[in-house]
Amino acid sequence: MDVLGNSTQLTQQTIVNGNFHEVCSWNWKGIDASLIQDRREILLQVHLSSNVCLLTRPITLIDQIESLNILHHSDSAVHISLASVIGNYAIEINFDTNFDFAIAWKTTFTPKRNMRNLTRMAENFVRISPQKDASSGEIYLAQTQLRSGLCYFQVKSLPGSLFYFQNLTSLNEFAEDSRSTLADTVRIDFPDFGFYLPAEFEGMLQAGKPYVLSDAQLYYSSISLKDDLTISEQYDRYLYAAYQQLDKPPIRLAPIHRYAKRVLDDLANTVGCWQQIADHPYLNAYINDYKTPAESMVQAAVLSALFQYGNKFNKTKAKQLCQVLLEGIGAFYDEKIKSIGRWIPDKAHHLDHSEEQKKARIMDSWYLHHPLLHLISVLKDYPFSGGLKQQVEDSLDYCIKVAHHFDYRWPIFYDIDTLAVVKREAQPGDAGQKDVGGLYALLMLQAYQLFGKINFLKEAKRAGKTLFDYGLELLYQSNNTAYTAEALVSLWSVSKEEKYLSYSYLCLSNLLRNTSLWNRQYGNAKEYPSFFSLYPLKDAPYAAVFEEQECIASIYRYLRLLQQEGATMPAELEGMACEYVKYASARVPYYSPALLPADILAEEPKTGYLLADSWIPLEDLGDGWDPVGQVGQEVYGAGALFQLAHLQLIPLAEDQFCHLDYPYVLVSDGDKRTVVHVFGDKQFSFNLQLVGRRRHQYSITSENGEKIVLDRYNKTYEFAGGQRITINRI
Repeated sequence: MDVLGNSTQLTQQTIVNGNFHEVCSWNWKGIDASLIQDRREILLQVHLSSNVCLLTRPITLIDQIESLNILHHSDSAVHISLASVIGNYAIEINFDTNFDFAIAWKTTFTPKRNMRNLTRMAENFVRISPQKDASSGEIYLAQTQLRSGLCYFQVKSLPGSLFYFQNLTSLNEFAEDSRSTLADTVRIDFPDFGFYLPAEFEGMLQAGKPYVLSDAQLYYSSISLKDDLTISEQYDRYLYAAYQQLDKPPIRLAPIHRYAKRVLDDLANTVGCWQQIADHPYLNAYINDYKTPAESMVQAAVLSALFQYGNKFNKTKAKQLCQVLLEGIGAFYDEKIKSIGRWIPDKAHHLDHSEEQKKARIMDSWYLHHPLLHLISVLKDYPFSGGLKQQVEDSLDYCIKVAHHFDYRWPIFYDIDTLAVVKREAQPGDAGQKDVGGLYALLMLQAYQLFGKINFLKEAKRAGKTLFDYGLELLYQSNNTAYTAEALVSLWSVSKEEKYLSYSYLCLSNLLRNTSLWNRQYGNAKEYPSFFSLYPLKDAPYAAVFEEQECIASIYRYLRLLQQEGATMPAELEGMACEYVKYASARVPYYSPALLPADILAEEPKTGYLLADSWIPLEDLGDGWDPVGQVGQEVYGAGALFQLAHLQLIPLAEDQFCHLDYPYVLVSDGDKRTVVHVFGDKQFSFNLQLVGRRRHQYSITSENGEKIVLDRYNKTYEFAGGQRITINRI
C-alpha cells in the first residue's frame, strides 16, 4: 500500500509532538518499555539501546478508540481491551526471558457489523533517535510466498539481530472468511517490518465473530553475527524458541503399510503410469503423460524406494516391478557421451521444446547425477548383470568430465555434447544449481564404496570444498540440499575437518528456512495437513511430494551417520529436523487424491490427467485458494509411501510392526526384544504405535523411566524424543 511509509512518518511525528500518552510501563531485564496510545493507535515502545527504539503496533483502528481498559498488568504482561464504533479489541502482551529481549503479542478483533476492509499498516518499525528512521540494515530472511511468516535481520547502529515470527495458523479464520491468502504477508521495508494484514478482500468478516489479527513473537539478541555460520546458528536458536511457543496440530498416524500396498497395486495396474517403447515398458513422469519421453530419474527414483520396500516386507509384486525397471534402465545409456542420460535416446526426438530443457541434448544439471545415485544404492545390494554396473561406472567418468569443465559449479542447463551453457542461473547473480555440488559429492562417495576407486573419494573432496562458498544461499532444490548435508557429514567422517560438519548443519538450516511453520486451514487446505511443509525450490509456491519424500529419507541417513561417528549436533537443529520428519510423514499420504475430496482437485493439470480415486500422489499442495494437483499426478513420487513404510515400520513379529514417526537407529533386535535410539529433543515428542494383525502384547520402556503395555486395543503412545526405547514382547 503506497501510504505505508507516510503512516510510519506520521506515527513518529505524533510521538515527537507528544500526542501519545502512556498507558503503563516496565523495566524488563534492564530494558525500558512502555505502552502508549493516541486516538487511533496502541504502541509498545521499547528502548533496545540508548539510540535505538523499537515501536510495536499491535493495532491501528479505522475509526477512533472509544474506551480502553487494563484487564491485567504485571511485571511481565499486560492484557487490555478497547472498544471503537466498528468493533471490540483484545490485546495480550507478554515478555519472555529468551535472549536479550523477547516479547509476544496477540490481537483479537470482534466486529460489530459485517466488514469487507481493514486498515493496513506496518505492524512494527524501528526508530533510531527520536526523529530518525532505521533506514538501513541487512536482511537475512523474510517470508517468501507460503513459507513461515517471519523476518530475520540486523539494523544499522544496533549490535546483534532481530527475529520476528507471526503465527499465521492463528489467522486461519480471518483468511477463510475474508477469502484472503496469507502468502507474502510478512516482510521488511526499512524502517517497517512485520505482518501486513490484507486490507481489502473478496469475503466478509462476520459481525460478532472474533478474529485473530496478529499472533506475533519478537526476539532481540546482541550476539555479534560475523559470518554465514553464526548467522545460521542464531537463526536456528530463534526458530527453536518461536517453535516452542506454537500450538502444534495433533498427529494421527496413518496406516502406511496398507496405503503402500494400494500404491503398489495402482502403480502396477494403472495403464497411465506406463509407456511402451519398443518391447519394454517404462514409467511416465506423470499419469497419462505420453508427450514426454521416459526419463531415467523417474525409473531410478521409484526403483530405489520400491527395492527397499519389496525386500523389507518380502513383496513379490514389488520385486517383479523392480526387475522390470532394472531391465529397462540400460536403454538410457547414450553411446555418444558414454553415460546414462536423462531422456531415453530412442524417443528423445519426440520432445516438444515447450520448455528450455525439453530438448534431446540439453541436461538439467541435477538430472545427470540423481539417477546414478539411486542406481548405486540398488546395485550395492542387488546381484544384477554386470552390464548395468559397467554403464554406471562409465557414466561416473562422464560426470567427472562435466564437473571439471564447470569447475564444480554447475549451471541450470547445458548441452551434453559440447558442455556449452544454455542457462547459467535462474535469477541474475544466483550462481546456478549450487547444491548439485553436494549431490555430486555424495554420488562420488557412494561410487567409492561400490567400486573402491580412490579417485572418486578425491572428487568428492574437491566438490565439497566449493560448497563453503554459498552459505545461506546454498539451496537450489531442497532434496539436493539434503543430499549435500549427507555428503558434508560423510566427508567430515573421513577427514575430521570440522568445517565439513559445521556446513552440514548449515545445509539443514537452509532446509528449515524453506519450510512453513503454520497450518493452512482455509479454502482447500482444510482437507489436508500442511504444518511444517517443505518447498521444493526456494521460490516454489507449493510443497511437493517427491522432494519431501527424499528429504525425510535423507534426514534419517544423516542422523544415523552422525550417531555412528559419535557426533553431537545442536539440540535445536536435531529437534527441528525430527519435528519436520514427524509432520511431513503425516502429510505424505494426503498427496494421494484417494484421500482428498474430488472437488478440490485441479480439473486440467499442467501435465497428464488426474485420476481422483488413485493412490499415485499429486505433485503439489499449494495455497488454500488453489486447486490441488495443478502440476499433475506424479508417478515419480509413487515411492513416497514405500519409503515411509521402509523407514518407520520396525518388524516385531510376523505381520506385526512398531510404527515410529521420528528418525531412529536400531540398537539391537532379538526374537522378543528390540531396542532403538530415537533421535530428537526432549522438548518435543514422537508417536509409537503397534500395527498389524497379531495379538501379542508388548512392554515398552523408555530411558526416561516410562513403562507402558501396548496391544491391539491400546496401541499408541507418545514419548519424548532423544532417548532409547526398549520393546519387549510379553
